[in-house]
Formats: sequence, structure tokens, C-alpha cells
Amino acid sequence: VSTAVSQVDITKEHGKVLKLNSGANLSDVVKALNAIGATPQDLLAILQAMKAAGALRAELEII
Repeated sequence: VSTAVSQVDITKEHGKVLKLNSGANLSDVVKALNAIGATPQDLLAILQAMKAAGALRAELEII
């Protein structure tokens, strides 16, 4: 499949920063991410990235 459209528009929105104390539990992380408007897809991607980086000591079970 190909398309003749080659222009992509990107809109940058203001990001939000959050700080979690060392030793925060998974509930704290999810609550903080929800507070800044993370979607369920965002949560999944963030938790998977945290796991891959070694920053999450938990098993993720995606059903």
C-alpha cells in the first residue's frame, strides 16, 4: 500500500513531569501516571519500558 501524501503534521503539547521517591510501589507509579493523564496504552508502554530498563521489579502479565 502506498500513498501520495508525504506531509506529516506534528503538534507538540506541554509535557508534565512527575517525581517518585525511591522505593515507590506499582500503585504509586500508576496513580502518578494517571494524575498526569496517561492513557491505558501509555501505562502499558511505560511499565514495559521500566521493566526493560530494570526499573521495575515485577512481572507484567498482559491479558
